[in-house]
Amino acid sequence: MARMAVVGCEGSGKTVFMSALADYYRPNSECGVCLVPDNSAANRFAAFQRRQMRALRQWPPATNPEKTVRLEWSLRRGGETLVEIGMLEFGGETFRAAFRGDGGDAAKASAVEELLTYLSDVDIVVVLVSIRDLMLDQRNLTAEEFERDAEALWVTRGILDFVARERPSANVIIGLTRADQYRAELEAAGGASALFTARWPTVGAAAKVPVVAVASVSAVDDAGMPAEGFSTDGILPAMREVSRLRYGDTDKIVAELSSLRSELRSPAAGKSFDAYTGLLRKFSDRFSDLKAAAAITGADIARESEEIESALVEFRAAERALSDEEDRRRERQRHPLVRRRYLVALLAVSALLAASQVLPLDRIVAKIAERVERSRWTVAAPPQQAEANVAPAVAETNAPPAESIAPSATNDAVAVSAPPAATNAPAAVAAPAAPVATNAVPEVA
Repeated sequence: MARMAVVGCEGSGKTVFMSALADYYRPNSECGVCLVPDNSAANRFAAFQRRQMRALRQWPPATNPEKTVRLEWSLRRGGETLVEIGMLEFGGETFRAAFRGDGGDAAKASAVEELLTYLSDVDIVVVLVSIRDLMLDQRNLTAEEFERDAEALWVTRGILDFVARERPSANVIIGLTRADQYRAELEAAGGASALFTARWPTVGAAAKVPVVAVASVSAVDDAGMPAEGFSTDGILPAMREVSRLRYGDTDKIVAELSSLRSELRSPAAGKSFDAYTGLLRKFSDRFSDLKAAAAITGADIARESEEIESALVEFRAAERALSDEEDRRRERQRHPLVRRRYLVALLAVSALLAASQVLPLDRIVAKIAERVERSRWTVAAPPQQAEANVAPAVAETNAPPAESIAPSATNDAVAVSAPPAATNAPAAVAAPAAPVATNAVPEVA
């Protein structure tokens, strides 16, 4: 959101300029833009000044130098805020105290603090200068007029330097007021910028900012008061610069929209939904900027607007088609793990069915059950049971050693009493090769 501030020394035309803005952007105006007061002070100001100039045909009274009032407006089109506009309503003496350097310390500190607070968050600064101050003949000025003229120049230079130092990101516009009274001088000089530089070279050479002519009131009567039926469209040159800084030049916006239209219709744009959506969003936003700039400046874009509206309908229909296709693609790619598991299960079932064509399914199931049962018993069997089924060594038997038994007739009792069940192995396995190791009764000689 762009914020605009209106500044200038006393006599520069700040009050009349803001009154002209409120009159031109009044509710139900043809341009479709309305300057809406954002605080009660701005509401009272606009109503009072409009009555003062339109009904009473008088200039607004001078601002009380000791009273400071912040005025806030929003320039809106429908429900959209285009530019926020503010003006600090105080006497020009406050600016003099801030920039001339010889005012009281307290007054200067207060003025500088007021300015710093006011200009701390603005994006566009409109500095107003009266052409009357530029056209003063230095040879015929009184001492008071000469001092005032010198201070007006220095205050303007001080405002420009202050904004450049304290708010370098802000844009500055110089508006030369009373252009309706000095049309001949403007034409002879070659325009507002040339006149400003020629009359105030120390400021114009250093400023390097756009300078425009402003006629807040189109005409005055013989008494120098606002003429009956005056118009306020003379503020449009300043507002065109505001619009250009806010949105860009209308011709450049139209050219940019034409380029975007070609990109959206290219085959490459339809291959990526995200790229197409980004282009379409930019196209729509720039079209909104074009309509806002045209409303602010009063530009006629009826033909361009109709063509762009038709293209916008076409592009949005194409976006819906791409969106449907994108939804189908994302649906196919959704839940990859679930689909992978289903695929593995399908392959397993297919393999099982294929094997069942070679072997009966019941035999396959029985074989699997048998393998499972066998592996279960193998794992559950204790290790000592397997060792007990092995034949023990000769030294582990209960029979006495072969050397201690003499071959006599008395050995039969010993041989018979030897327990045959000393081992768990059968006799055929446990019997040694020697005859005495067997459990059979020997023949009696």
